[in-house]
Amino acid sequence: MIRLPISLLFLLYCSHSLFSQQSYLKGYVVLTTGDTLHGEVKDRDINIGRLLSRIRFKQNGKKLKKYSAYDVSSYSIDNVVFASKWYEEQAEFFNSRYLNQYGRGEKVFLRVNSKGRLSCYTKEFVDQDDVAINGFELFIKEGDDYFERANQGLFGLKKKKLTKYFSDCPALVENINNGDIRTALEVAVFYNSECDK
Repeated sequence: MIRLPISLLFLLYCSHSLFSQQSYLKGYVVLTTGDTLHGEVKDRDINIGRLLSRIRFKQNGKKLKKYSAYDVSSYSIDNVVFASKWYEEQAEFFNSRYLNQYGRGEKVFLRVNSKGRLSCYTKEFVDQDDVAINGFELFIKEGDDYFERANQGLFGLKKKKLTKYFSDCPALVENINNGDIRTALEVAVFYNSECDK
């Protein structure tokens, strides 16, 4: 059984507090030029279940600025980081592919859960039938130009797909299949610390 460090549990707690956001919170934006601006950020309106297509940013309560995923490389809000990534979803019957290729699809903000040789992100979305903001986790290995979806709603990790995706780390596959690893974050932590470098 893998035990998560206190810092990861704190990150999960911070992520939960983000979903209760209704106004501007302390944060920063990193522009595509590399400049970092500190101030207050707003990226969603949970009252109507909406993710803002352009984040709102204020410094010292002055002059509101709006930034899209094309304007910034990342931003942080209430200690949770979001990265701007190229994203295209290709769906065929019951099979979907998630591309991360320059100029393909559109640039979107993905919540950063873990960064490393294997990074884990959350793609947030709003269901048309619901006002809640939902999400699903995506993995991407260093050097890859596509994401692998980590989970399928209430059914947990996509064990069959992940068995193939992580064929380079049999110990991880075993832990996923026997239920010792149950979350995408646990997968990323194990891969980055235990799988051959």
